[in-house]
Parts: sequence; C-alpha cells; structure tokens
Amino acid sequence: PFFEGRSLAVIGASTDPIKQGGRPVRYSRLGGYKGKVYPINPRATEVQGTPAYPSLDAVPGSVDCAFIALPAPIVVDAVRDCAAKGVKAAVIISAGFAEIGGAGQKRQDELVAIARDANMRLVGPNCMGLMDVKRRFFPTFVPLWRSEADAGPKPGGLSIVSQSGALGAHIYDMARAKGVDIGKWVTTGNQCDVSVADCIAYFADDPGTEVIMVYMEGNRDPDRLIRALERARSAAKPVVVLKVGRSQVGHAATLSHTGSLAGSDAAFDGLCRQFGVYRAHGIGDLMDVAAACMAGRY
Repeated sequence: PFFEGRSLAVIGASTDPIKQGGRPVRYSRLGGYKGKVYPINPRATEVQGTPAYPSLDAVPGSVDCAFIALPAPIVVDAVRDCAAKGVKAAVIISAGFAEIGGAGQKRQDELVAIARDANMRLVGPNCMGLMDVKRRFFPTFVPLWRSEADAGPKPGGLSIVSQSGALGAHIYDMARAKGVDIGKWVTTGNQCDVSVADCIAYFADDPGTEVIMVYMEGNRDPDRLIRALERARSAAKPVVVLKVGRSQVGHAATLSHTGSLAGSDAAFDGLCRQFGVYRAHGIGDLMDVAAACMAGRY
C-alpha cells in the first residue's frame, strides 16, 4: 500500500507548498499523481487548490496511505484515526519518538500497538517519507522540484532504501546529478515497523527495480535481512550497501540518530560476501558502484 496506493491523505497538510505538510500536496499536483489526494487541515477548506477536510473521518472515500506531518504528542491520535478509517499504511515523518528514549519510546510503542491491531503498516517515524516515481506518488518532503517548470524526477530502475532521511535525500540528489533515474525511494527512520530488510525484499520482487541501493545504520533482525538478501540474489538484482558503524565513533552515531544497534561489523562483512552484496566504502563509492550496476557492469 505504500507504493501501490490509489489514495493519499496528508494529515497536517499545509497551505504553504514549501512546508513539510505542504510538499506532498504540491508534488502530487506537479507530478500528475492519478490517485486521490485528501489534505487534512481543520483550518482550511482547500489546500493549494485541492479541497481539504477537517478530519480523516470526513473524507468521503477510502484512504490507502496517509502521510502524517504533526507534532509528536498528537501523532498517536492521528494513527488511531487512520486505524478507524481503515488506512492500510502510514508514513510518519515526525521526530520525538524512540530516538529520544523515555516518553518518545512509549509513544512509539503505542503507534506499533495500534497498527498491529488494525493490520496497518508504518514507515518511520523520524523519516523523510518515500516515493514511487513511475506512479508519480510522492509522500515525502524532500526537495524534488526546483521550480514549477521543472519536470521533476524521471522514473528509472534504481530503487533506494535509506535508514537516514538526510542521507537518503543526499543520495537522491547525487543520483539525479549523475543522470541515474530512480524507481522507488524510501527512508525508514526509526523502523518501528517497516525495516530496511522489508524494503530490500520488496524491491527484490518489484519488476521495475533493476538495482537495489541501501544505506543502513543497524539491523535488529538478522534472519529477516538474510531472507531479503536471498530474494535479491534469487532475482539476480545487484545490492549495493553502505553501512556505518565500523568505528566506535560510528557506533555511537547510530545510537544517537535512530536508536539502532550497529551490531558486529565482521559478521556483516561475512553476510555481504555470502550473498554477493557489494559493501561500499563511502557515499561516493556507493553511488559510483550503483551507477555502474545500472549500466550493466557487474
């Protein structure tokens, strides 16, 4: 439902197209998204020319995916509203959850419990969203259009999953600068539900994905990652990974950013060798090798 949804609710939609809650509405218009867009804003009757609704339950149709851009303390209520509406998937960009510990962890646990009960999937929180360029589906606030006249991103065969939103945005910019077109792009943030491994597995089965690029900081489920890499190898899709945490400083950085554990670096090296994964030595190496794979040089 994240990539194949036919409708998007933007909860916390802004009339300002530059704000985080305004960009998905703007991108849907500029990109020509064919599905329904429902801006949720109790103080506006329309958002950027699109009819707005005071609440999610006021939306007349069904909602497949929700983009939530709200302060952390009220995100739990928004996810509860999504569950009541029958939303299948929610992208939560808000920070202030497990990465800060204490009350943040408690809020994140509540999100997961609500989603589990409703059979709903979550990306985030503390992420920058996702996109499916071919379907012109852009529940993200990453800068994509330089101007109204800009054609925006072009669809291609490189699919990207990044645990870090900032690195994911930088990788997107690097790919565009190199002329490497992207199919799907997702940032997982705190990974309260959907993980990097889940996205690798999805890309392995996705007919539009030719090469899988990964930036990861830690992995809490080795078996799930192994199964995902097995699927990618079976599908003959190159996987290029940049994983931080080799040094003590890098390990500390992963803990402070998303609360992830870097894990054993030697074990991860062995895993990459076992499944034919290229482990990049830096962001430039990651991009160069992925571009070479897209050109068929692997």
